[in-house]
Amino acid sequence: MKRRIASFLVLAAACSGPKNSSTGGSAADSKPGELKPSPAEEAKQFVARVDEEVRRLLVASSQAEWAKQTDITPEHEAAAAKAGDELNRYTTKTIKESRKFDAVIDQLDADTRRKLHLIQIGGTPAPDDPKEAAELAALTTEMDAIYGKSKVCDAAGKNCKDLGDLETVLAKSRKPAEQLAAWQGWHDTTGRAERDKFVRFVGLA
Repeated sequence: MKRRIASFLVLAAACSGPKNSSTGGSAADSKPGELKPSPAEEAKQFVARVDEEVRRLLVASSQAEWAKQTDITPEHEAAAAKAGDELNRYTTKTIKESRKFDAVIDQLDADTRRKLHLIQIGGTPAPDDPKEAAELAALTTEMDAIYGKSKVCDAAGKNCKDLGDLETVLAKSRKPAEQLAAWQGWHDTTGRAERDKFVRFVGLA
């Protein structure tokens, strides 16, 4: 999940830099009688539009994700999944749209070529089916929540430790058996809870 978030940040970085108001239009916006933009100009307009929309979606997704991470509730999980789905869909759409410039890539300036390349590698396309895309976003959010909420308890169901407690054990304990118990307990607990979900996640991703 964190890898996907990092990929979206790469997509945002692809289009970062000073904004140019002259690139805000598109070929589709051209009025009758106006000249169609050259491939180079159209590519610049495309990355400018991606820049603006990705910034908006990333802010919304980051805010929803922060709310979920700091207060894991069904409402926050649903909001994070919705924001993630919107970002996934836009990423998929822009990756596909960017391919139309492959045929004229040699006509583009180095900066535009770099941005287009980063857009194409900046995320994993979501499924074309809207229902599957929404399911993928929901699964990602649910698995992340399980990871954050899981606890490891002793055989009697007591002395439970969350992720922070276990990280402290792994960082500070000098007892191999205690470290192994912390590591294995965490992976067994989260693994069982996420196993079936992860299988479905792989099938969708």
